[in-house]
Amino acid sequence: MKRFYICSCLCLFSLFAFAQEAVLDSLMHDGLLRYYYVYAPSSYDGETALPLVMNFHGRGSNASQQRLYTGMNDVAEENNFIVIYPEGTKVFVPGENGEPDEWVTHWNNHFGTGVDDLGFANAMIDKMHEDYNINLRQVYSTGMSNGGYMSYMLACELSERIAAIASVTGAMTYVQIENCNPNRAMPVMQIHGTNDDVVFFAGSTFHPSITEGVEYWAENNGCTLESIQIPVPDAVPEDNSTAILNIYGSCDDNAEVHYYVCENAAHTWPNGGFDIGPTNYDFNASEIIWDFFKKYQLPEEDTISLGLSQLSQQRVIEMYPNPVEDVLQIEVEEAIMEWVRVCDVQGKVLFEEKVMQDQCYLDVHNWESGLYLFAVWVEGAWQYQKILKE
Repeated sequence: MKRFYICSCLCLFSLFAFAQEAVLDSLMHDGLLRYYYVYAPSSYDGETALPLVMNFHGRGSNASQQRLYTGMNDVAEENNFIVIYPEGTKVFVPGENGEPDEWVTHWNNHFGTGVDDLGFANAMIDKMHEDYNINLRQVYSTGMSNGGYMSYMLACELSERIAAIASVTGAMTYVQIENCNPNRAMPVMQIHGTNDDVVFFAGSTFHPSITEGVEYWAENNGCTLESIQIPVPDAVPEDNSTAILNIYGSCDDNAEVHYYVCENAAHTWPNGGFDIGPTNYDFNASEIIWDFFKKYQLPEEDTISLGLSQLSQQRVIEMYPNPVEDVLQIEVEEAIMEWVRVCDVQGKVLFEEKVMQDQCYLDVHNWESGLYLFAVWVEGAWQYQKILKE
């Protein structure tokens, strides 16, 4: 059930309190209870669908620290979008050079931890769609360091659901590039310090240089490979850092690539809330990320697949007749359908029913004419088909 907040004399205070604090939520995915914080602006009333930004923390950090460090709640409040801060799982890391072994939070973007973080992100979008009124054409991902790597993974492997991404101090690993297969031009922003001593600006055996990773997306998006360079005004000279914005334009579908290079800055979020190293304070990373995101939304034709988890192709699902006038028959081969769901072209769930059979019939003769998405939950995944109601 979606969470609606109706203002009245009795509930204004509770609404204000909700809007000012991030709410801890959770879901079960792949046998693990996963957590994330949700921040909805005070303007949220459940009537208007708002954009959604996923903000992933770095390795060894957590959702609460990311919320405080990036200050994105304030940006969400001012610009009327919902932001969520997912929590990674802890993985065991052996110590080096006499340091003790430890457990650190982590995102598994082809890092070999065995945790399905791609599926978790996908499931979070579904859960947010169920609990809040979000615009599924305006779902974005950003993150710090390992969270930036994670955002690139979503751009590569969940591009049908992510409208744009931004990475701060993250990178594209060689493995990520090998596995990257976006289904369209993807708007990308990268922010990086030249003195980053964690994710090296010049690259490493683990990832190519930051510039090479950016140019991968410029090429993917059909942009001009020579960027336009715009110096960022040096608003805070005492930070000993200047910044240049590189814009790769003339891209397919206007999916630009923006690349901020912060001279002398370390592994830090520009204008971040913590003093963790040399930082550029000439611009606010959270603000410019949103200014970039808000220009983009998923193409209309892509929204037919929104609101659903990743799809299984292992079972044959038959739905007929198509187009349908009165009764739609659904059959699954050698398996049991657990649920049947119907969405409109925006991904909004219109109907859902438990089935527990290998076939069922749906009376649709009173439905409005148009295109619908029929989905069947079978063997742990949704399978879907577009059905035209005449």
